[in-house]
Amino acid sequence: MADSIMGVEFAHPRFPTLGLEALTLSDLRGRAPPEHFQRPQRPAFHTLLLVQSGHGWHSLDFQAIPCAPGTLLHVRPGQVQQFDMQGNLEAAVILFRPDLPLLEASRSEAPLVDCVIPQGTTIAVGPALEAVADGFSTVCRNHTRTIGTQAYAAILQHLLQALLLRLALLDDPDAAWPNGRNAHLQLFRHFRRLLEVRLTQGWAIADYARTLTVSERTLTRVCTAISGKPPARLVEARLLLEAKRLLAHSDLKAADIANHLGFDEPTNFSKFFRRLAGTTPLEFRASQRRMPGQAAPPGQ
Repeated sequence: MADSIMGVEFAHPRFPTLGLEALTLSDLRGRAPPEHFQRPQRPAFHTLLLVQSGHGWHSLDFQAIPCAPGTLLHVRPGQVQQFDMQGNLEAAVILFRPDLPLLEASRSEAPLVDCVIPQGTTIAVGPALEAVADGFSTVCRNHTRTIGTQAYAAILQHLLQALLLRLALLDDPDAAWPNGRNAHLQLFRHFRRLLEVRLTQGWAIADYARTLTVSERTLTRVCTAISGKPPARLVEARLLLEAKRLLAHSDLKAADIANHLGFDEPTNFSKFFRRLAGTTPLEFRASQRRMPGQAAPPGQ
């Protein structure tokens, strides 16, 4: 059901088991016809993109992001993106699988990748841009030298780890170093990751708390302190986003979307959507298809 939006799997053309790839945006676009990139797509891997020249847009979950030199984008697995084929952007691009061993969470630490450009986009300038560009260049340069062996894979993963630390420190100097003082932040991030995995399997906050081995009260207190919203509201917001993705980027019937998301009746889904979005599912779908195939910049 979720694959009704075009899914894109990680596939390194030369070294299928390497787990990451570094290339330019031009190289990436050259792999498929333009219509492939014009379509909304849901990658199953992480994408880091550093704009080096040109201007344009990149659409990420209904937000058209203006891109210029220094713009950094982080597209996470499962997000819906759409490329701007009209602009003249050039960028350094790093694609990597979410299961790389150096990126896995330990029991006491939030995954580093959760700390990387949390809002999906940021702008680096001055010394920060120079340091980030150097990190991208180092990964790309070593990628061109790889012969696909385990040793080369380990080198690339460590270089990627260093780049992720650099990017995490851009937004929050303490985010990349989990410790006892930010245990609440770690719990919140684990909850958000679990929500991505179990969204369509049930919404009961008690089940989430049980899986995270905390009380429901503790989970509510932590989520409210960090995000300003209790976990139930965060679940609703994530359900709404997934509903919008499927309505805008697929031809699935509203009833099928309701069933996929776990609503017992289509009417309950319609009430839920209208309450949070201020419009019906079909009205939202119609509004998104007035400009088929292209993501409009803000204000258009």
